[in-house]
Amino acid sequence: MLYLAVCSLVGWMMAANDPVSLGVIVHMPDHMERDHWQAFDYLGAHPELLVLPEAEGVDAPFLFDAFEAEVVRFADHGQRVAATFAPHIRTVPWQPVQDADGNEWADRQNMFDPVFLDELRRFERAFCERFGDDPRIRRVYISPPSFFGEAEHYMGPEWHNLRFLCYDPLAQARFTEWLKERYGTIEGLNTAWDASVSDWAALPMPRPRMEAQLHTDADWQDLMAWRTEYLTDFMAEHMALVAESFHGDVGYKFSVGEYSAYQGTDAAAIAAQTRSLPGGRALHMTNPHSLSDLRYAQAILRQYGASDLVVENDGNRFGRTEMARIALNGLLAGATEFNFSHFGHLVGSIASGPRLADTAKAVHALDTLWGAYDLEGPPRHPVAFYHSHATHWVRAPRYRNRDVSRVYDRALSNGGHPDVYGYSWARWLALPDVTGEQLIRDGDLEGRSLVIVPNSSVTVFPESVAMAFLRWIVEGGWVVGFGADGLTWLRPDGGDMESPRVTRVDDAEWDLPSVTEGTWQGYTVPVWDGPLPEVWQARLRDDDGRVIAAEWILGDGRIVLFAGPVPAEDHGPFDRFYREGMPRLLRELSAEAGVTLPFHMVDDAGEPIAPLAMGYAGLDRLTGRHVFVAGAYDGSAKGGVVQFCDSLTGEAELALIDLDRIQATMSDDESINVLEYPLSQARLYEDPTNQEVDANAIIPYTMVTFDVSEAVALTLAP
Repeated sequence: MLYLAVCSLVGWMMAANDPVSLGVIVHMPDHMERDHWQAFDYLGAHPELLVLPEAEGVDAPFLFDAFEAEVVRFADHGQRVAATFAPHIRTVPWQPVQDADGNEWADRQNMFDPVFLDELRRFERAFCERFGDDPRIRRVYISPPSFFGEAEHYMGPEWHNLRFLCYDPLAQARFTEWLKERYGTIEGLNTAWDASVSDWAALPMPRPRMEAQLHTDADWQDLMAWRTEYLTDFMAEHMALVAESFHGDVGYKFSVGEYSAYQGTDAAAIAAQTRSLPGGRALHMTNPHSLSDLRYAQAILRQYGASDLVVENDGNRFGRTEMARIALNGLLAGATEFNFSHFGHLVGSIASGPRLADTAKAVHALDTLWGAYDLEGPPRHPVAFYHSHATHWVRAPRYRNRDVSRVYDRALSNGGHPDVYGYSWARWLALPDVTGEQLIRDGDLEGRSLVIVPNSSVTVFPESVAMAFLRWIVEGGWVVGFGADGLTWLRPDGGDMESPRVTRVDDAEWDLPSVTEGTWQGYTVPVWDGPLPEVWQARLRDDDGRVIAAEWILGDGRIVLFAGPVPAEDHGPFDRFYREGMPRLLRELSAEAGVTLPFHMVDDAGEPIAPLAMGYAGLDRLTGRHVFVAGAYDGSAKGGVVQFCDSLTGEAELALIDLDRIQATMSDDESINVLEYPLSQARLYEDPTNQEVDANAIIPYTMVTFDVSEAVALTLAP
């Protein structure tokens, strides 16, 4: 039996009844030697075991002797374990899956196969019968049969080889069942699809497009809706099955599939379906490198009452600077556990045997930093960025929507892709939340003042979400959009057979003129080249009087629309305006919408700046202090004066996590305390080949304690 062990690191200063823990995913050696156990002890490790079901046949009992032996081995060292079910079952024949080109892939089981699903349920019941009340096991994770075991349709033998694997006969049968339930008759289907299918047996499977164009056809939208719904129902059903009989937490794993139709995840929908399950629930996200992703996951945790937000470093990024970014992102998002990948980067082999590697020191520093707090979690922000899950269904050929990551924070994003590594608007607004369709259906707009829709192409709104937005605007909410196509596309939720699946709102109010270039305060800006419909009032004009932004007042709220979409890549004609001018405009709009930010930063002349990603992390139960977390991760941070809102009073602490050193002063109070943690040079294993490179093992951070009644001047230097 193959095992993957995951260690949860308990923060050394955490309250025993409310721990915040970290984790390490490790490939366990065949024989744990003394130094391997030393790494576990040093990090306060609690392992997780990947359980591969074993039985001699479909009617034979499942065998757990090997798993039991591992549980005993760790229990003897005082460690409780978690278990991830790997639904790769050899007792039934593996049915291959197919991509849209007819290629077969046999490296995973077919989750559309009823025989496999029945056998998986049998395994889960057998596990709970054996271990449901076992105190040595603290958590169980549910995973579908994807390549990495995460809650996604993993689309290829390599993570970057993306394919839709839902074209085999078993998948087509499940899709046909869904269509019959939705439309009833083949005539109803033909009306909705504008097609002439002769009977259900002749149903053509919609195919992805390889051209860069919008894919709004009704048949394709149905395929994407079914596929995402199928995965959501799968996860919810199996979480419920285990939760009925298991005493501990039940969680699920997901990656950035929220942003890619190829991966299919709708983590918010899974959380919504499972919110009433007994016991605790954990969200395990494999991308703490992107702060916007984490803020979205944190909104899911808050909305649906999950107990833990677990994050895992993705890929081979194990250096001190990456640990610093993860430490910063985790605190800013309220993550409660961290999983570090690859045990070999913690224990290295030398001539005399294994030893504790310096990488473990960097992880331990992260553990120490996270463990210094017992936070209530980031409070709900009055501003949110809107992420549309349905939008990635229409954006061929990549079928992804990373608009929010594109504008959230350049240094704290999962860079490397043009549509991700962009701007840093969130810094200017004290790191807003990220919301989405399922969250809004369940009331997430309530209490917010401003929602930003950072459209770069076309943003699709399900009809129910569009109606929720309209009601919220009439009651006083503000929406900021970019380009008419960012706010005028709807996906009907119901069974409206008279209209296509995705429609554009073409009312006269949205009959906007074409867009051209203008100039404003030295920026090249998009402007409308002509008069606007009556409902729109000019809000911002360029040097020649043409409109850059317009507003439409609806009840007590309004829509503010900028002429052009957000640039999808850097170095275009409007890039500097969206990088420098737009975040300042958004801060002004938020103030006019009634938003009171907990703090803001200004330069020596009193002009607004945003040199740091800085967020209010909430009250610390251990000290009673307000906790602020800040950093730029990449050493680009500059100094400034932090001013706090009047509603915050009392002692506070700022944790600056960055490559720059810091000095802090207060104008009238010399009692400010600055505690610097020095850097140290060490050797780190930076890549899977264990090639040694020079790096700093200790995460650099500075603690500044002060009273929020005074402004704090921060001076940063390399």
